[in-house]
Amino acid sequence: MAKITPPADLHIAALEKKRIVEHVNLLAPGVGTPWEDRGHLGMLKAMIQTCRMSLLSPLRLLHAIRRPESKADARTFALACGGLWSLSTLLHALIFQLYQGTHTPGYWLNAVLAAALAPAIVWPLLELATIVFHKLNSMEPTCRAPAVLHYNVLAYNLGVSALAPLPLIGPPAALLWIIFTTILAARSRLHVSTAAAIVNSVLTALLVIVVLAGAYLLLRLLIMLLFGSTQ
Repeated sequence: MAKITPPADLHIAALEKKRIVEHVNLLAPGVGTPWEDRGHLGMLKAMIQTCRMSLLSPLRLLHAIRRPESKADARTFALACGGLWSLSTLLHALIFQLYQGTHTPGYWLNAVLAAALAPAIVWPLLELATIVFHKLNSMEPTCRAPAVLHYNVLAYNLGVSALAPLPLIGPPAALLWIIFTTILAARSRLHVSTAAAIVNSVLTALLVIVVLAGAYLLLRLLIMLLFGSTQ
């Protein structure tokens, strides 16, 4: 049987893609995010600029991370975003009070406690989301991103929480935009296939929503047991 020598320039697409993915240094330092430069810019300006990048150019923000091997900066940014949800909680409590005409102490006790706990609950929820998202993405042969990079991606995607204080439309818009940017990040920054990026991002978001809803219901139950009806 004659031996056939393939042309020197013949490339198999799947192998070439795998080779490229394996040689990409996902933890290479970027130019730095505004939040990482908050010592120079100031906290407020750094927060505004990072949230704006998260909304308008999320992939550029994620590729700019200077220390993707560390959780420190991403964690503090996520906690700051939790403050935006605190503000959203209080504003919407006021809106619903004006609409429903409720003035009971229990109503505001619920609202104030939920607002106070928002930054604190971001931490465990972000850790949970990272574990789940990383496990799901690790099933993809093209995904070599470590858990710490997943953490940074999810934390900086919370920058769209700047939408949360907008009346009524803000919270759902922020949630949907977080899911959308997470899909983009999984595809571009974490090297996950498009289908897996969509499925894994949605599943992770649904789990976080279920856990958050359960925590809120538990909080309301505790308040009712301790202080009576909140109505």
